[in-house]
Amino acid sequence: MFTSSTSIRKRGRPPKKALPSSEGVLHLKFVESNTLVSSENQDVSYCGSFNWRPYLRKQGFTAAPVSCFKHVALSNCWDSIVENVRVEVRSPDCKGPNCNCTTNPCRYWLATVIKVCGYWGLLRYDGFDKITPKYFNVPDKWVNLCTEPHIHPIGWCAKNGKLLVPPKSIEPKIICWRDFLMEMLPGGRTLPPDFTFRIEEHSHNSIKKDMRLEVVDKNLISVVRSAVVTDVVGGRLHIKYSECGEEEEDEGFWCHERSPLIHPVGWAQIIGHALKASPEYARLSLKKTLYRTFEPDDATWDMFLPVYNPIGNLKFKKKMKLEAIDPLNLSAICVATVTEVLRNNYLMIGIDGMMAANGADCFCYHASSPCIFPVGFCESNGIKLTPPKGYKTEFKWSEYLKKTKSEAAPVDLFQRDIPDHGFKEGMFLEAVDLMEPRLICVAYVTRVVGRLLKIHFDGWEEDYDQWCDYESPDLFPIGWCDVLGYRLEPPRVDGSEEKKKKKTVVKKRKKKALTKRATGSDDSPMILDEEAKKDDFEDSKDSFQDNSVAPDDSSSSSYQGKLRGPPRRSLTTISPPSLSNIQEGKPKLNLNKKSTPNSTPVKSILMDENSSAAPNEQKRLRSKRVTYEECPDPELDKFRTRRRRRKQKKSPEMVLDDSSSSSSGL
Repeated sequence: MFTSSTSIRKRGRPPKKALPSSEGVLHLKFVESNTLVSSENQDVSYCGSFNWRPYLRKQGFTAAPVSCFKHVALSNCWDSIVENVRVEVRSPDCKGPNCNCTTNPCRYWLATVIKVCGYWGLLRYDGFDKITPKYFNVPDKWVNLCTEPHIHPIGWCAKNGKLLVPPKSIEPKIICWRDFLMEMLPGGRTLPPDFTFRIEEHSHNSIKKDMRLEVVDKNLISVVRSAVVTDVVGGRLHIKYSECGEEEEDEGFWCHERSPLIHPVGWAQIIGHALKASPEYARLSLKKTLYRTFEPDDATWDMFLPVYNPIGNLKFKKKMKLEAIDPLNLSAICVATVTEVLRNNYLMIGIDGMMAANGADCFCYHASSPCIFPVGFCESNGIKLTPPKGYKTEFKWSEYLKKTKSEAAPVDLFQRDIPDHGFKEGMFLEAVDLMEPRLICVAYVTRVVGRLLKIHFDGWEEDYDQWCDYESPDLFPIGWCDVLGYRLEPPRVDGSEEKKKKKTVVKKRKKKALTKRATGSDDSPMILDEEAKKDDFEDSKDSFQDNSVAPDDSSSSSYQGKLRGPPRRSLTTISPPSLSNIQEGKPKLNLNKKSTPNSTPVKSILMDENSSAAPNEQKRLRSKRVTYEECPDPELDKFRTRRRRRKQKKSPEMVLDDSSSSSSGL
């Protein structure tokens, strides 16, 4: 299935997955030693390919069995080969402090495959289940049974002169290891000697690199074009169009050799499908097909799976209604119409409400395709049916057929067999994102409806889900990418929770920063609401009535507890003059100078008796409301008494501000 920007906009399809480009994909190949090496003979690690081990260790994790995938290696015999088999693997003591081996293990030991998930197996060394848990210092190990380099069938060590030595941690726990082995080995199963050959044999594809074929145009799905295979990886083909214009940029795309999107040379001419190619290619392709004169690099008809043709006179007709998976939005099953019937039971189908006038949005399905369904299929299986675009009322097939004056395709025309395929909801697998075919992603089954599966990509929204048949060649067991050396895209990590945590921390930090700023300056950016203003007024009024001025530290701490509004201006605090100055009759006033521990730091003003401004300044200071902290020194009582008497003699109508006191001329 392909994506064209115009069609996606019409369908409301989510944007493409923003993942690394295919340039970083590393392709590996098998060698005779049952190890994987890169095509450039380099030691590589798939450039960020996802590792299944964290998922395999989760409790309740399930994966689709290899036997569910008919197009992968060992699918017909996997369960009988690996279930409860014994193998010879690298000993846990190998590469220890007393081990001198480099690449090849110096010793081996027996292990049993106690669990299988896809191509992965859980190994347990023999003998560790015979001892108490406190001695169990070697845990079970998940390995890919097809790529693990040091796993062999029973008897391989004896044949190749390798040591089979029990691990030191369990050696003293078994009295006689010979009796132990004689008890465990008879009647047991092991891997077949040609296990590696069977895997490698399946990697040989019928369609080779540089072969020519015909494929659906990814930008105009109603036509096919000639193309060339540029790469092959485990049955997956990378294809580029062979006839491209000067302005057309073709990066190619991936698909499986069993995909319904590719066809042999001459297919379009024989079927009657629209072909975008030069007249010369159209003539030669038809001639090659009719006279069987194919060239060696042509993809011939025998390289493709035969299609099922129904027996009988019942056939599809033009304008018949049905339900079909939208190839441009694979999460939706839509109301569709047969727009044209081609030869060999191929159909051109369009999505109602989405079809262009020239039929550019129509696509080709065979009559036996599992992607088309009879009328009422979604309703009977509890699946949401996407009505035609612009259909406002509740969709009902009976009313729609009357309104459009059309007939429903007979149920007998559709493939209705439901085999026991083995897929269940919650099973994990590796799936191709058909809207971005180069990507193979971590996915799992969320719905099983007969032979139809709904695939959800782990970490992505439901809008990216795909409906597909259980025999789809774009589904693989877990470990397939590891076996073939193809990059497996990891699940998308939703960073919303991490962002929320970061935002919470930032908010807390900002709050503290604002608090510190508010207590240290009057230009705080905090905004006062009406209630805060009222509270601040009441606090300032109380402090004014009490005739007490708190030091800056205490006022800051009291404000810090409220966290509302800018800091209030504190009344000016004047430190009392020293006793020596009082006795000498020299009123030397020291303002905001740290002469005593209880004094508040403010601006210093020194008064000299010889200064002409001294009397006026003294009177101005007397007119201000000035208070002092209680002082334990009894010698200051006289000074306080004089100040108290002077206050009582003052007129109650006196305005206590700087302007009035300075202009009074007292």
